[in-house]
Amino acid sequence: MGGLTGSGGSETGAGGSDQHPGAPRVMVPGDVALAVAWSVAPVGDQAVTGEALVTDVPLSLWGGFDPGRGVVIDERHPLRGATLCGRVLVMPSGRGSCSASGVLLESICLGTGPAAILTHRPDPILTLGAVLAEELHGLTVPVGTVVWEAPALASLAGRMVTLTVAGLSVGIHTSEPGQR
Repeated sequence: MGGLTGSGGSETGAGGSDQHPGAPRVMVPGDVALAVAWSVAPVGDQAVTGEALVTDVPLSLWGGFDPGRGVVIDERHPLRGATLCGRVLVMPSGRGSCSASGVLLESICLGTGPAAILTHRPDPILTLGAVLAEELHGLTVPVGTVVWEAPALASLAGRMVTLTVAGLSVGIHTSEPGQR
């Protein structure tokens, strides 16, 4: 599994959390350090870029997301109507059924899924969908656990986010929409 990696190494920065000891630390605007632990990582020197779609409400992919269109369809979710395709989905965790891994796998195979998923808590169900896409179809969608504070989370919303893994370091680089 070329894209699977543990955490290690670090970059220094202010803030952050010790929830993921030894996880790489990365900086985002406002000098807030985030710790990232990858379940499925970008492959080699490959960078993943997408607009950050941020929510503080867990999303159920089973019944809450249409993998054929790549659109959130849960009528009670704040992201209702949003397209996940090519975006970096940032949320506390997934919600609901283990069938979400199959929905994520289907959307990855159809090209309608997110470019990457960052969660606040480890999510084995979402990780399973990404691992299956990588192992069965050679399609990598990074899934990582990020320790964040409200200012860091708010600073990512709507910005272009680039995720990389180089050796033991991880970087999240942001830019305003329209800048690359």
